[in-house]
Order: sequence, then structure tokens, then C-alpha cells
Amino acid sequence: MATLTKKPDDIKVPSFHDWRTTDADEINKRRLRAREESFQIANTNPQHPIFSNFLVKSASGLTYSVEVRDLRQRQFACDCVDFRINGLGTCKHVESVLLHLEARFRRLFHAARQNRSNRIEVIADVAADTLRVSNGEGPAPRALREWFDAEGLLNNGSPETALAALQGFREEGFPHIRVSQEVSSWLENRRRAAERKQLRHEYELKVQSGEWPAQETKVPLFPYQREGMLHLAFTERALLADEMGLGKTIQAIAACALLHRLGQARHALVVTPASLKTEWEEQIQRFTHLPYLLVFGPRHRRLKAYGRADVLAEAMDPSAASLTIRDRQEACPARAGETPAPLFFTIVNYEQMLADALDVNRRLRPDVVVLDEAQRIKNWSTKTAQAVKRLRSRYAFVLTGTPIENRIDELHSLMDFLNPSVLGPLFPFEEAASRPPFTEEERARADTHRAHAVRKLRMARLLGGGDLADEARPPLLDAVLSLARAFAVEHRLPEPAALDEALLPPLSHCWKDALPLLRGFVAEATQPWQPLAQSLDRLMQADRGDTGK
Repeated sequence: MATLTKKPDDIKVPSFHDWRTTDADEINKRRLRAREESFQIANTNPQHPIFSNFLVKSASGLTYSVEVRDLRQRQFACDCVDFRINGLGTCKHVESVLLHLEARFRRLFHAARQNRSNRIEVIADVAADTLRVSNGEGPAPRALREWFDAEGLLNNGSPETALAALQGFREEGFPHIRVSQEVSSWLENRRRAAERKQLRHEYELKVQSGEWPAQETKVPLFPYQREGMLHLAFTERALLADEMGLGKTIQAIAACALLHRLGQARHALVVTPASLKTEWEEQIQRFTHLPYLLVFGPRHRRLKAYGRADVLAEAMDPSAASLTIRDRQEACPARAGETPAPLFFTIVNYEQMLADALDVNRRLRPDVVVLDEAQRIKNWSTKTAQAVKRLRSRYAFVLTGTPIENRIDELHSLMDFLNPSVLGPLFPFEEAASRPPFTEEERARADTHRAHAVRKLRMARLLGGGDLADEARPPLLDAVLSLARAFAVEHRLPEPAALDEALLPPLSHCWKDALPLLRGFVAEATQPWQPLAQSLDRLMQADRGDTGK
């Protein structure tokens, strides 16, 4: 296993806090991290020095799998989250492998950039929802042409059958056939989608026949609540954003109970603010018979609780020596006369997940994770959000009464927990969301305001260039108001009627570094006009570049 550590060269990237980046900027960020960080890289099939699969161990101790398919067309794969969602076709792990190959196999590496791979690649074509075969050197062998058409798409049998046949071909004389590491996850997603559809069909049939009850709770749900229950249970990873008082907690409990009936969930983890843990206890007692555990106490007690989720509820009685009332480890015993059931709900608070998230994955292995008051993770950069996003489960429910957040990255953070691939990475999402396409009317109005600002700024310079410096102030203030109105149109904000409104949030953010100078000029009539005029010039040029106008 080779260790890669290289000093960064002259790669230039924007500030970490600047999301207004191009794809080239984002690729350069990953190349720079590949040079700055240390990686251990091992080829899993040394028979293929370049076009192979590599294990990349980062400094954090995590290991990722990188696949190199084509250097000339930059076709790679990596199982890290960044590669899966960024849409760039690369990540720091891919770039570290490329650096490693170029350093160790310089001649082979440069030849591989000119010549395509000699391997037969089988990949998942997500758009066509099928398999695709790609042969780097000429047409595919006759044996493969029986399964794939001239475009390389599978046209004979199911993907599972084709993969079994391909395995036989590899053993019979085609060792260069490689099934991409991305195929297995694609097949799993297809299987889960088909399973969800079949489960819902079977559930509805059994409800209609009377074999199963129409309600999963002791108290009947309202129709909209039952719809929310079905949405959560059969979407798999879903957001429920009903307003306060409509029963989001009840719908989540009912969805968990339904998954339990369907055999899809043995353990459900509820993450909630500490002040709401007892409310969840009350709602679970009121609406279901499923046993639960409230987790309190020091870390060693919490770890013991996570590891005991599989034991019977009666063994988790509060009188047990290991889980005493004094230590606040409380369990729900089975009802009288019934066989004790394994604990189903485990209720924790956000602060506990800061230290316990990885232990929950290892010990409890939840099938469902419910985030109550999920706005607690809306700030993606906080330790709480990062810890909660380490939780692993097939099913996840996000409950929030404030789905429309104040900032785009807050909404993105909620969806990032559920499914990062829905919105993709933050940098293009935030840019696209904050810069919606202009209508012709909006563009014309903004251009009119900008043109008026330019004229007034020119007038201020003409007047101030002679002995009429005091006369430069009025047209300069007019230029400021016109430019503020242009900003308002371009940022979809109300146009200011007076200069004072142009200096208030949220419009004040558009002035950037010029805001203190502008406020000083408005407040003090004796302030010189030249610094503000120069600042407005720079601001208009920079802003025009940002908006692409």
C-alpha cells in the first residue's frame, strides 16, 4: 500500500465561504485537497495498473473504493458521498489516485491518457434504467452482443440475469470484463423501489379484505394523518412539514407502527429536543402498544441501553439493577397477560447524538430514524447537524413545522440528511435557487435603474470636478437610490421608495463592503463624494459580473 503526500502547487480556489463557484473551481478544490492531505492507496487488482479499482484510506481512518475507467474522458467512480452528489465526476479520493498513478507509473499513465482502456466495462445507465456495456477497443465480443444492442444497452433479460451470464463469460475467457462498483447500489435501489411498491399494494389489499386494520393506532387518525402515515412509510426517506398542531408526532408513530407490521422495522430511533422526550412517551403510550425506551444518564449507561434494544421488554423493567430509576433509564414493560416484545422505540435527544451517533449505528442498528423539530440540523456546519447526519438507517422521517427556512442552505441541510442526491451539492443548488431566471420585464426594469444610476454618477463627477463639489451630492444620492432599486429587482426584493429603505436589511447586504462608506456619506453632509463614487463604480462592475448581465 502506497502512501501519497504531496505539497500543494499553484492551484487557486475561491474562499471556502464563497458558494459562487464554477465547476472548474470545485474540481480544483478537490485537487488541492488531494495534494494537501495524506492517503494510503492500494490497487485491488495489480494485473491492471491503471484501469483498476483502488482502496483509498484517508487520514480519518475511513476507506473508500475508487474505480478508474477512462482517463481521456475522465470516467471514474467513488463510493464517497461527495462523488455521489456533486455531479463533477470526481472527488478528492479520485484525484489522489490520479496523482499516485502519475507519480508511480508515469509512462503508462500518459499512454493511458492517449489510448482507451482494454477492459470491457459494464455500468449502470441510470437514465435508461438498465445496464450498459462499453468496450474501449473496438466492438464488443460476439457473446456480449447477444445480450447488448449496438448502443451498448441491455436488450436481453433482466439485469440480474445478465450479470450472472457476464460472470460466466469472465470465467470462460473474458477476464477483462469488469462490472462497475456502482452497479450493486443501483440494483439495490431498484430492488427497494420495487419492494416499496409491492408492499403498499399488499397492504392496501389486506386492509380492503379486512385481514389488517385500516388504522395502525389505538385512536383513529384523521384522513390527512393517515395520508401522512402512508407518505412516510412508503417513501422510505421522507419530509413531513405539516404546521404546528396537525399531529406530526402521531403520523410518525403510526408510520413506524406500520413498518413494524410489514416486517420492515425492528428498531426505531427518535431524536428529539430533550424537553419533548416525555411528550413522545405519552404519545406512544396513547396511540400504540409498542414498547419504548427513554435514554437518559451518563454515557456508559446510554451505551448499555443501545446494546439492550434486542432484549425483551420485561428484562428492561426499571427495577433492573443496570437500568435504575435513579439513573433515568426508563422502559415500557409489556402489557399484563401478553408475551413481552423486543423494544421498538428508542427516544434520545440531539445533544446525546454528539457523542453517541456512531455507537447507535453499531449497537442499536436502527431501521428507522425520526428527527423531530428537525430545524435543529438546518445549519449544516454545526456539530449537532454533522453528528446526526452520521446516523444510518434505511428509513428516515424528518418532521418540521418550518419547512421554508430563512436561508437556502438551511432547507438544503434537511434534505441532505434524507437523500443528498435529491438536491445535489450545495454550491450549484444555492446559486441556482438564489439567482432565478429573469423575465424580460424584470431585466428591462433593472437595466433602466442601472442606466439611471450611471447617468447620475456621471453628472456628480461633472459637477464635482469643478468648483461645485457641494452640487455633486444630490445626483450621487440619486445614483445610490437607482442602484438600490436595480438590486431589489435582481434579488426579487421590494424596491425602496426612499434612500433610507435602501440601507436596511435585506437590501443592505447588496452593498457589500461599500455599506459603511455609504452610511457615512448619507449621515454626514461634509463627507467627500469621490470615495463613494469610486466604490459605486467597483460595485456595479463586480455585481454585473456576478449576475451575468
